[in-house]
Amino acid sequence: MDKTMGSQGMAPLDDVSGTPRDGWSFEELLTGLALHFFSQLNLTADADRQLADLDLDLGRTHHRVLYICSQKPGVTSGEITRILRITNQALNRPMRELIDGGLVEQKVSSADRRQRLHYATDAGKELFERLAKLQTERLNRAFEAAGPAAVEGFYEVLSHVATSEDLEFINENFGGYPRSGTSS
Repeated sequence: MDKTMGSQGMAPLDDVSGTPRDGWSFEELLTGLALHFFSQLNLTADADRQLADLDLDLGRTHHRVLYICSQKPGVTSGEITRILRITNQALNRPMRELIDGGLVEQKVSSADRRQRLHYATDAGKELFERLAKLQTERLNRAFEAAGPAAVEGFYEVLSHVATSEDLEFINENFGGYPRSGTSS
């Protein structure tokens, strides 16, 4: 291993003191991109396998919509399309199937009767939690192995990749993210 790399070969150092250096090579950034890519594939595969095993004829978009409806009760279709970065057409079929399957309910907004508000039903919340269980167990194992400082760094890096709208959603629905390895 190159002596300018951290103990895991990931954090480039400007000297043996452990001080991060400025600038990242294209190869180092590609490594970070690859780690993110495969991590996302593994997290997504956990839920995909469960959905396939349950034989509910639901896919990844259904899972993502259910995630948003579970985490932000009363979310509008417009908010869902903005958060998931999909079109109304891409949302219509999965939403209809989730509603028909009793996993999401749709209510008319009392403030604006043109708006439809979406809520995960008890069955929808139960399915979401079941799907999230393997994913959160995978993250927990990784967090435990990496330790609090690494987790804080992980959150910090991802918060700089996310958009301000993404961070607003996280702050509104999750109270931000834990600092210093503590949960809040």
